[in-house]
Amino acid sequence: MLIRIKKKTDGSAALSCVRDDGSVTWQRQEGIQGRFFPLHDLTHYAVETVLGHRRGFYGLVAAGWDLTDFGQPWPRGPLPPEALGSELLVGFLDRERAAGGEEWRATEFNATAVTYFAQHGVRDTCVVTEAELRSVRVRIRNCSHVGTRCRPVRPWSCTSRRWLVARPPLPGRRRRSILVARTRGAPPLPLRERLMPSLRTSQRAAILAILGLGATLWTGCSDRSITGPSARPQLNLQDLRAALAAQRRYTGDLMRLPGVVGTAVGLLPSGEAAVKVLVVDANVHGLPNMLDGVPVATQVTGMLMAFSDPTKRQRPAPMGFSVGHPAITAGSIGARVVDPSGNVYVLSNNHVLANSNDATIGDAALQPGPFDGGTNPADRIGTLFAFKPIDFSGGNNTFDAAIALS
Repeated sequence: MLIRIKKKTDGSAALSCVRDDGSVTWQRQEGIQGRFFPLHDLTHYAVETVLGHRRGFYGLVAAGWDLTDFGQPWPRGPLPPEALGSELLVGFLDRERAAGGEEWRATEFNATAVTYFAQHGVRDTCVVTEAELRSVRVRIRNCSHVGTRCRPVRPWSCTSRRWLVARPPLPGRRRRSILVARTRGAPPLPLRERLMPSLRTSQRAAILAILGLGATLWTGCSDRSITGPSARPQLNLQDLRAALAAQRRYTGDLMRLPGVVGTAVGLLPSGEAAVKVLVVDANVHGLPNMLDGVPVATQVTGMLMAFSDPTKRQRPAPMGFSVGHPAITAGSIGARVVDPSGNVYVLSNNHVLANSNDATIGDAALQPGPFDGGTNPADRIGTLFAFKPIDFSGGNNTFDAAIALS
């Protein structure tokens, strides 16, 4: 099968697959999807060829699946078990790229995969070694440049099959062909077949139970969503970095969509970090389900307009309004946070609520702040409960925060 992954100068992208019998399936992506899918689809290729997943995404396409078959109403039926392991690992690598920084370890993927499959009643799981994960990354890098000749690496037993044919870009064309690959049927099995024991589960859409979104992963040629199931469901610093990176990368594109009024990073009910898209009403369409492997959730806020003066005294005190320690000028309320016991706190900066380390636990928090006319005790809305000390000696200050118990 001939695989072409194209990225054009207008930001769009396309995936086309020409099977050995000459039949073709293809899909074009615009905007955010156009920026995401080329590397995502290349990651599928690397994972499935290095690990020898015969029934992964490209193996199914080679066997006759159309790209429109990967989504509701699932005309071909549920994904075969082997494809689920491919999807988890591709999603893991999508999120690794989005988070930036150091490479994630195979042990992290394996631990989460075991947990996920156990939670969903699957007795076997998909595991990878550090060497195999390293080989996948090498193949992605080797095949991500125009004109690169990509070949199978040992120890694959390819016999007489020629799996990849590199073709240079045609002169004069305004498109960049990232990868042109030829496979015959599905990718070969690796020498060690222990990598993918048989997985017994229903369908690929069930993966999103771990994301708490209840949306399908693949939605057909016209609107195939930015995909990659979460392989790291527990909230941690890498999850948060991935969500923040995705928000920064795609906010400009999202804000150009009619009806989108803002973006944020928040938590899903499952506890996983997600990009939130703020919309004027529930009729805003065309939003992705995932961004670089990070789940996307929409929140209807209506139009965001400044109807009030944040320097005024107001009860209850809204976020963004003036607040401060009695010894400073004024800052602003960043958020209201709640502990497991139900206590509500004002979240702001150390330099706002704790007077740059000079405050004492129990000091007043005034709303509005002193510069805006707040006085103690008339305008006290809480007392300093905790703060992160600031290192003024030149140390590495990772954040500037304090909370006041209201």
